[in-house]
Order: sequence, then structure tokens, then C-alpha cells
Amino acid sequence: MTLSEKELDFIFREVDSYMRNDKWDILSDIFAGFITHFNDISVDIKLTYLVASFPGANKIQHRQEFLELCRKYHENERLWKGLDRK
Repeated sequence: MTLSEKELDFIFREVDSYMRNDKWDILSDIFAGFITHFNDISVDIKLTYLVASFPGANKIQHRQEFLELCRKYHENERLWKGLDRK
């Protein structure tokens, strides 16, 4: 599944809005849900949420765990490179 430009923009705006409004709990819940439903989510969506959430990565629970799952099950390391924020 490839996301359209409109869909990508929506995700970036949504994530940015949550971060600007300190809604870290919502973002944490999103990533927890991604872990639970990992196999049902396309690589495009996984990557888009990880990139969009990068500025607040340290404040989002479950994000690092989700990133590690992505690395484990989608072996193209170049996709996930630079998305850690420790």
C-alpha cells in the first residue's frame, strides 16, 4: 500500500498537532495500538508515523519498542536508520 500525498500530509498534521498540544498520551496509545496490530499495518504507515513523531520521540511511550519491531520484521535497515532518539 502506498500512501497518497494527501494521506501523508494528514498523518504529519495529526502527529504535529498532538505534539504541539502536549498530547503525548494519545501518541503513546497510537504506538501501543501499532504494536498490538503490527502485522495489519503497512510499512508506509509505520514509517510515516515514526518520521512524523521524531521530534517528540523521547516523550512518546511505545515508540522505541515499535521501532525495534519494525527493524526486526522489516529487515531493510535503511528505512529505519536515524529514527532513534535516545
